[in-house]
Amino acid sequence: RACVGQLGTRLRSPHLEALAAAFEDLTHPNLRLKDEMDQVLGLLREGKVDKAAAAYVGGTGWMREGGRGRLLSDFAKKFLDKMDALCGRTGEKLRGYAGAGAAALAREVSELSGQWRQWVSLWEQGHAAERERLSTFSPFLASYHAADEARGGTLDALELPAASDADADPSRLGRVVAHSFGGALP
Repeated sequence: RACVGQLGTRLRSPHLEALAAAFEDLTHPNLRLKDEMDQVLGLLREGKVDKAAAAYVGGTGWMREGGRGRLLSDFAKKFLDKMDALCGRTGEKLRGYAGAGAAALAREVSELSGQWRQWVSLWEQGHAAERERLSTFSPFLASYHAADEARGGTLDALELPAASDADADPSRLGRVVAHSFGGALP
């Protein structure tokens, strides 16, 4: 049991966490925040206030961290203070929304969600060239190159396994190795 309990710590990798965060950054911020708040609301409806607060803090962490693309950074500057005013920076205001009170928060989030969508749409209209750049979403992916990593990094190969069915291991013949990512989004 003690060994199994240590697995999370031993398997933790800041490099893999940065890579996972970089791929998450490809999601439009309005959709990402809506998904995070749906999770918070679900926990509040179940009366799990402490878990809802933890989900809020974790779900808005990307809005507090630097190194994100311009779209995500601009979105965070516009909406993070509003979210913290509603929920509390550490989710402390969520206690008032537990159980049946979650409906009131859901209405406020729904109203904000419309503002998020509208803001992203206007941002994209005003930044037509930027919206097609990978760096607008994820500077990490835009600057990743396997050759750079091979000189001392830990992500010198990003291998994407081939699909498999439930009865067989993935075929090594169908795998893809990413050496870098193009700068433009399709």
